[in-house]
Amino acid sequence: MAILLAGCTTPRFTFDDAPAADPGASGRVSAVGARNVVAIAPFQDRSANPIGWSDLGDAMTDVVVRSLRNDARVDVRIYEGPLPADPITRAEMVRAAFPDADYLVMGEVTDFNHTDEVAEGSLRRLGIFGRRREAFSSINLEVLRLDRFGVALQDHVYGTAEVPRGVDMPGAYENIGPRSYLFWSTPLGQATREALDETIERIETLPPLSRETRLAEAAGDTTPAVALSTATTPRILKSISSREVVVDAGRSSGLRVGERLTIRSPDGSVVVDPVLGRPIEAVLLTVEADRATAYLSGDLGGRSPAGLLLARDPVSARAGVSTDR
Repeated sequence: MAILLAGCTTPRFTFDDAPAADPGASGRVSAVGARNVVAIAPFQDRSANPIGWSDLGDAMTDVVVRSLRNDARVDVRIYEGPLPADPITRAEMVRAAFPDADYLVMGEVTDFNHTDEVAEGSLRRLGIFGRRREAFSSINLEVLRLDRFGVALQDHVYGTAEVPRGVDMPGAYENIGPRSYLFWSTPLGQATREALDETIERIETLPPLSRETRLAEAAGDTTPAVALSTATTPRILKSISSREVVVDAGRSSGLRVGERLTIRSPDGSVVVDPVLGRPIEAVLLTVEADRATAYLSGDLGGRSPAGLLLARDPVSARAGVSTDR
């Protein structure tokens, strides 16, 4: 496993920054195509960390969930119920809670310390000049594929960072919590950042599962949520999941995979994420002759997406929202 030096990478996550309005070219490309729905169980802390943080696992879970939602490469659920040891029972319980979920992600923090503070074990690492002074953070990662009740991934991801002289445990971390932005500038913060980057990458690159079945089921559902549009403006027909929707138009209307459309109310006003204050867009994931699926780039704040319009024109500056790209 290739681990990049912490000083040479840019953090992919933060507790403080809001999701970006546009993920950029690489993000848009990666968002095209089938999108997994991932349920994440809160990470457990098995590391006996010397700082005594009781919410270390939860803080790491928050980073993973926020980062995945910011990138919009997967649709995320949080499963907070009990998880038995048997993987099949686990999968059945999660599927009962989230019928649309494809994977269940579980993690355990196994190491969280400075190597020179550990007498024996996996953290006692030797270098040319004796014991290496490093911060070391690692996570046991397990992913279950819920459609087949099988293990999709088992991996041990980790990160390291140099510990300067005079930085000792646990004094250097007093008055710093795992959710503080100051934590990420510490050696343990840098090591944890690497471990979480690896974790996020593993989740984002899980093999995508087919969405054709969901699209067919939604198309065959006769519930009169919204009638098919006969106008030239596409409409959202109904939801497949919290962010994934069915659109009542397809190739015959000129839609194409990867196209980004502005969400508008029936009166033509731009629909804005109530938290971020940014316009919500729909990224087209699959396109058939007269039907498509799309992923919403923002939160509707509990509002039903059924009946909302998808406009091909760019967001107007008169909407009071920045259109910078």
